[in-house]
Amino acid sequence: AGTESLVATGPGPQTQAVLHPLPDGDYTFSVSQLSGVGVRGVEATRSFEVDTVPPSAPVITGRPPFPTSSSTPGFSWTLEPSAYARWRVVGAGGKALQGSDTPLTSTTVGPLGSGAYNFRVAQVDAAGNESSRTTVMLATTACPDTSPPSAPSNLAVSGATQTSLTL
Repeated sequence: AGTESLVATGPGPQTQAVLHPLPDGDYTFSVSQLSGVGVRGVEATRSFEVDTVPPSAPVITGRPPFPTSSSTPGFSWTLEPSAYARWRVVGAGGKALQGSDTPLTSTTVGPLGSGAYNFRVAQVDAAGNESSRTTVMLATTACPDTSPPSAPSNLAVSGATQTSLTL
């Protein structure tokens, strides 16, 4: 229970009211109707919150090593309750290559080619206020070839000693 104070009132027949900017806080809007002889009808109320304060920036809690040979690196971060994440992978020239708005606190991006990227994440609270972005650098390198080579074929021995072979 808070303090009640009248923010606005209006005379005569009205179907809408424009309020001056309100500071952050909880409010209740009340409206009633007066008959032509001054009898007040039932009051209708609606509660609402004004929230213009952005949340703090998310904290990156998981990321790939720098540089990484993975073309599909994963990231994780923190979020406030009821907030969602807005993440982007940004390439050369600041161009957003991938991104999403999600209630999740992790993602796997890619596939990405070899190169330098930035991973950016912000959080958006229930009132729609967006935090500043948390940015981490990402560098992907060519993935090493881990498959074994094929066995040679069509080999013929042309000379042999106790310690060597000539093919």
